[in-house]
Amino acid sequence: MKHYSGSCSTLLPGISILVLLVIVLAVPSTSRGDTDEERNPLLNELERVFTAHNASISHVAVLNLQAFNRDQARYIMIGWGITENRSFNGNFNDELFGIFLVNPELTCITEILDIIPTPRWLDYELLIESVTADSVVVVGRGATSHDSPIRRAYKWEPYE
Repeated sequence: MKHYSGSCSTLLPGISILVLLVIVLAVPSTSRGDTDEERNPLLNELERVFTAHNASISHVAVLNLQAFNRDQARYIMIGWGITENRSFNGNFNDELFGIFLVNPELTCITEILDIIPTPRWLDYELLIESVTADSVVVVGRGATSHDSPIRRAYKWEPYE
């Protein structure tokens, strides 16, 4: 790297900082830009699955992860995805929950058990109630008023 060692006025560092500030403020930030090595591969998988259902989903998170340990660990995961602006525009598919099987290394979704649009916008809890050798039970309800309850059971084969 070349360094310029000529004489500069003391005004130049101030101008450089101002130009840098203008550049930083002018370049928009994106929430999908950090999907490669910077982010956990499981989050990348979660984003891929949710955007296949709704291309507007831009923020994802793991809400619940539970192991089923016998011979080899397998995981059940509840994921969540939402649009960037997080404002309700009449489409409940802009906030999604998903129930997934995840590999032992926690890097890949191996099976999608269900994708559920939110019953209550930004006010819903979905939890794993139980995991057995052949089923997963998931329960949900409104976080504030405890309404819109659901209880769903899914068959799975943890030893395949």
